[in-house]
Amino acid sequence: MTKVTLSRTHNNSVEIRQSRLKRDWMDNTHNKHAYQCTPVTTANVSGWEMILPEELVVIWDGGPSPARIISGGVHNGFHFAHSIYME
Repeated sequence: MTKVTLSRTHNNSVEIRQSRLKRDWMDNTHNKHAYQCTPVTTANVSGWEMILPEELVVIWDGGPSPARIISGGVHNGFHFAHSIYME
């Protein structure tokens, strides 16, 4: 299992909250059938959401190397995300 460590580095850090059940894409499925899939609905509420001020693109190749940021992470000169792994 991949471990993600979050550290507050600034008073204006990103908002972190528990994931929510409702999803727009699930609402848009025929008769909201996506909610009938137990693994999907369980995954929706088993994680965390990070509310970021800008888009952040992260890549992980599935191997032992950690995920890394390939774009984003800065908003108005403030680094709201950084990776310990650099290309």
